[in-house]
Amino acid sequence: AVARPVDDTPLTLQGGRFVTVANQAPSRYDYHWRNILVERSWVEVSGLRHEITGEGDHGAPYRGFLTVRSCALVEVHDCVFTGHKTYWTIGSADLPVPMGSYDVSLQAAISVAMRRCSQTNDVMDRVYWGLIDTNFCHDLLLEDCAFSRFDAHCGVNGCTLRRCTLGHQCLNAIGFGTLTVEDTRACGYALVNLRQDYGSTWRGDVIIRRCEWRPLGAGRAVIAGDNDGSHDFGYDCFMPRRVVIDGLTVVENDQAPPHAPLCVFNDYAGPEPADGRPFLPVPPAEVEVRGLR
Repeated sequence: AVARPVDDTPLTLQGGRFVTVANQAPSRYDYHWRNILVERSWVEVSGLRHEITGEGDHGAPYRGFLTVRSCALVEVHDCVFTGHKTYWTIGSADLPVPMGSYDVSLQAAISVAMRRCSQTNDVMDRVYWGLIDTNFCHDLLLEDCAFSRFDAHCGVNGCTLRRCTLGHQCLNAIGFGTLTVEDTRACGYALVNLRQDYGSTWRGDVIIRRCEWRPLGAGRAVIAGDNDGSHDFGYDCFMPRRVVIDGLTVVENDQAPPHAPLCVFNDYAGPEPADGRPFLPVPPAEVEVRGLR
């Protein structure tokens, strides 16, 4: 066990324009560290601007230009970041897979808030990888931010997005506690995508209030997951215990069939197993929908 006492005095990082000249290394998972790393608690980061130049048709990925790790009480506000180009590499199955860099990375951090942050790229430009990733964080807040993607890879415990704009990679998460999305405009194949590579598990509540969602593609599931119970993830998997959709506007697009049904969940668990065994994901206890347009 490692104890990390919270610092008694605040530390402020203010201003600065930083330009990364992109590397031209082979497109492999050889991550480059060229960043600001915050590893102490009670820190404020404001007015920072990060830009990228010189990206070609290949390159090695970067860790987050701003990385917050193993600390608490960090606020990042009024900062501008830049999405990195998506490159392709050969994955473990010997097939091409997309590979990207995150400009903001939050790792094992507690009580982190991002306010009024944005990116230089168009959030709908699919040339660029999603901007922010998180792992093992507790109590995250994004407020008045415009990012192409928010992602809780290895889980988050409690997360709120308020008055945000999310682009083509939208909102991806697994985790615990309450996931709240309020007054947010989002594009994506689902409004909330529960990552299938971790069993699409959310052990807690999902609350959506006064949001606008523009579906991409033909899918029309507000919450999407994929877990048919055939893989043992090493832990019990849960569909959200309680889902509240209180005010949601769904904007039609040309890719969905006319009058395509709108669903709270997609075909999450697939067909019922032939051997009669129960689904591994624990189903919801309550789903409430009102104010749907």
